Amino acid sequence: MDLGVNEWLSNPQGVKDDDGEWLELLKLSEKTLVLKDVVVRDDGSDSFTIDQEIVVEPYGLVVLGKNGDKATNGGVTVDYVY
Repeated sequence: MDLGVNEWLSNPQGVKDDDGEWLELLKLSEKTLVLKDVVVRDDGSDSFTIDQEIVVEPYGLVVLGKNGDKATNGGVTVDYVY
């Protein structure tokens, strides 16, 4: 799939976990990727399914976050709220 985790914030400071957690994915090839019906999960029991099309351009970034409101999530621009 040529997609990797570039950055993530699992335990934010200054905002609650439910508001400030996010994950940044990086496309590692020259092909555009559409994420839909992709299951994202951790090593434990947490998971979510991306239920809409998210286009990741070649070598582009996409941010998945628990909260899309920059005023309450620590100022992060989120592309998809889970």
